[in-house]
Amino acid sequence: MVAETQASKVIYLGHIPPAFEETQILSFLSQFGKITNVKLSRSKRTGNPRGYAFVEFADEEVAAIVADTMSGYFLMGERRLVCHIMPKDKIHPDLFLGAERALAKSQAGLTSSDFLKKLHDGVREKHNAPKSEEALAKITKRLLRRERNKREQLKKLGIDYEFPGISATIEVTKDTTTNKKKKRKVSEDENEKSLEKEKVKKTSKKSKVTLETPKKSKVTLETPKKSAKKGAAKNVQSEIKKKGKKSATKKRRQSLL
Repeated sequence: MVAETQASKVIYLGHIPPAFEETQILSFLSQFGKITNVKLSRSKRTGNPRGYAFVEFADEEVAAIVADTMSGYFLMGERRLVCHIMPKDKIHPDLFLGAERALAKSQAGLTSSDFLKKLHDGVREKHNAPKSEEALAKITKRLLRRERNKREQLKKLGIDYEFPGISATIEVTKDTTTNKKKKRKVSEDENEKSLEKEKVKKTSKKSKVTLETPKKSKVTLETPKKSAKKGAAKNVQSEIKKKGKKSATKKRRQSLL
């Protein structure tokens, strides 16, 4: 006889095959009595069944009969079912939250793939979305705490076993990130040095050009002055010669007369 504190209408089904989903659970167990709720646990990331479910019947007696008959039953020749009544103390108030829609669609004859897209696509996208630094820090803390607890349990049991675990992978990632940062800093320093050298080379070339250009301009300015002076001197000498020739011819003419 089940105690009053443990009597409930909800049964637990474990070791369920992957192909045995909401529609199959409803059609198979409804032969015992009326089913009010069905909740098959699924992965938030993939939407695939996790292998256990919760079924609520309209009567407590029917739930007790199902728990007795289905416990140890080989379903589909693959797995041996685990079935028992859930105590009222362990039933969460939100256990069947969102299961009414799945139940209604399964009763309507829709396959699980039809309503899984609507039920799990949003949750899957939220779960697979890129996480912030705070969320990643919380996840790493939780994983390290679990690993620390496992190590303590092994020590209490007297098992001398060491394994790298998550802490070793985190240390490796930290080392790799630090090495990458160092390499980036070195590469940035080298780039800055190369840029400074190029700037120095460019400025030195420009200064050489500015120093050489005035010398050439001076030469080009001085050459026409010298040529002008020489031409003027030649013209003066030719004019003097011409005047001397004219005066000599005049004197000869006067002497002949």
